[in-house]
Amino acid sequence: MDSVSFYTKCFHQFGPEARAVGWQDRYRQRRRFQIFCDYYNFDNKSVLDIGSGLGDFYDYLKQLRYLVDYIGIDSCEVLVKSARLCYPLAFFEYTRLDQYNPDRLFDCVVASGTFSYKALDPIKFLKSNLQYAYQLTKSCFLFNFLSTKWPLSNQFNRFYYYDMQMVQDICDQLLPKPQFVKLITNYLDGDVTVIIEK
Repeated sequence: MDSVSFYTKCFHQFGPEARAVGWQDRYRQRRRFQIFCDYYNFDNKSVLDIGSGLGDFYDYLKQLRYLVDYIGIDSCEVLVKSARLCYPLAFFEYTRLDQYNPDRLFDCVVASGTFSYKALDPIKFLKSNLQYAYQLTKSCFLFNFLSTKWPLSNQFNRFYYYDMQMVQDICDQLLPKPQFVKLITNYLDGDVTVIIEK
């Protein structure tokens, strides 16, 4: 089952809630959002949300009363339609990252949970998508991933668990060379957030 089929199935099973986009629960989803916001001030910034799902990160930013120029993109049409209904003031586009060609760069690009689902070639998928996403930001790219430190008994076959050093190496090799790359690991077992400054 590919990722679009998986998330479509989850949406029909759970409706518009965190489990529909593959999160175990709302707490873990929002904890990841909090890490993004602890590092970067999104107020009065332009934001591209890759794999925006149901628009939950937009909702999180609005609850913080941030004014954001927000665009969310997702390759799952049913999720995009739901996000548009829930948040009519935001802009959500049904597209894949490698087919997205905006006419501008964004202050910050984010991707939460976007690289969790196991692709046919996860390493190649991660490398190409990180480079593409990084090219779309003026200053900062934030994303998270599941690591091999995730407790083995809680791992799921449909998700991919990346080696942290390998991800660090991929990020260090992005072009143009990042000014700063940092991995944050102290918030959820096995979860890693990456901060990249251009």
